[in-house]
Amino acid sequence: MQDRVVIVEMCSVDPITENMQLSNPYGGWVYDNDLTFEQLAMKSFDLLSDKVLEHTDTLIFSSLEFDPVAKEKLFRTADRPRPNTILNSLGVNLIVQMSAKFKKYVDSYSVNYMCATGLKAMEIASMIAKERNELVMIGCVDKRTIEIEIKCSQALRAVNHSESYFGPFDKNRKGFAVGASCSFIALCTEKKAKEIGLEPIAVVEAIKSSSKALTSTQPSDVQFINELVTSCITNIDRVGHWNAHATATPLGDDVEYDIFKSVVKNRDVPISSLKGRVGHCISNAALVEMIHGIKYFQQGKVFKTDLLYDKIVDDDRIITEEYSTDKDTFIKCSFGFAGKNSVAIIKCL
Repeated sequence: MQDRVVIVEMCSVDPITENMQLSNPYGGWVYDNDLTFEQLAMKSFDLLSDKVLEHTDTLIFSSLEFDPVAKEKLFRTADRPRPNTILNSLGVNLIVQMSAKFKKYVDSYSVNYMCATGLKAMEIASMIAKERNELVMIGCVDKRTIEIEIKCSQALRAVNHSESYFGPFDKNRKGFAVGASCSFIALCTEKKAKEIGLEPIAVVEAIKSSSKALTSTQPSDVQFINELVTSCITNIDRVGHWNAHATATPLGDDVEYDIFKSVVKNRDVPISSLKGRVGHCISNAALVEMIHGIKYFQQGKVFKTDLLYDKIVDDDRIITEEYSTDKDTFIKCSFGFAGKNSVAIIKCL
């Protein structure tokens, strides 16, 4: 049996899985903000099976949410809060609650790669799974907090504070809407999955991360990200979906569309983004979008881009309706914020 890394369980709490379509002045759907940070995370964590919890050896977790006292102090005194500062004040109560569910010692790590956190964590998890023959769990959670919106706005000048919001790949896009969600993905090698009796859901065929920032607020250049994407792809004709990062910002969307054209060329590969439906879920963006990409592929479908009114280009491959596919492989991209970039190739089983 090949020593491939496979996803054996995944769960998410977000507007789609909860079948919620609440009013959101920033566009898209928004998850119930009455839940605390810990409640949102644990609601998703509680969906994991006992077998996965029993066999988890390592947890890699990330969020930009943090302790209220530290949050107030940080935003009052710092011009630019650094990820390490934020992570040092991450909610300790949540880690304690998770540890109680494991009922054993589990190695725990925090990672923050800004927008690409989920895929960066998956890259690290894949290496650990292979080297240690372990089951590794990845978790990412963020709530829609005004402090984060303000910092994003200062960084990208892209958050829309009007009542109208235009989605990713839209000429009239005003910026991204910040969403709230929490996701967990458990992965291991095929050998490990067989040993513990877990059925693989998907294969992580390739995953890579790189960083090359032009400035602290701009994505990396097209050629650099293009090389990152193409280094992951062994056969573009097998790809049935470009699961886009799509920040709904003029800079980000234009760059990603240029990369898409360069890599895909004239092939009939649909490209769509989930952000028009759930908002930009910050550190959880990549995981929640990947989970729904897999769920749709299990039904032979590709998810559509919502809230897209005026396409940036006349390209029917940017889909606004659900799309049927007989392919089993998709590209998940996570680009942007401070030039942190990740790409994964996922084969659904």
